[in-house]
Amino acid sequence: MGNCSMSDSELEEYLFREEQQTFQGWDFSYLDGRWTGESLSWDYIQTVNKYRHNTDVLLDMGTGVYFAKQCVWEFPDFSVDRCFEELKEIGSEIDKVGYISNREHRFMIAARKNI
Repeated sequence: MGNCSMSDSELEEYLFREEQQTFQGWDFSYLDGRWTGESLSWDYIQTVNKYRHNTDVLLDMGTGVYFAKQCVWEFPDFSVDRCFEELKEIGSEIDKVGYISNREHRFMIAARKNI
């Protein structure tokens, strides 16, 4: 998003189209013909390993949108269109820091009924 040459409306339209894509598991075949590969100036595995101990870290916007779409109990009625401004802010933070962190609190409640 930081080096993106798209206008806000073009970016919004692009993210909306991506949001409409359906896929199963890790099947990203809908990307066939839409991307090219080149050598990276950084090591992907090393970067991921640096943060993998913290499961509450997102390294890119695509993962964040995927997560929001899949975790409907945490993001009810999520849509790129409705959340566009917040997504831009998150994207800017990822551009600056390299990731965005989210702290989650989960509780297990054990209950016993006394009879």
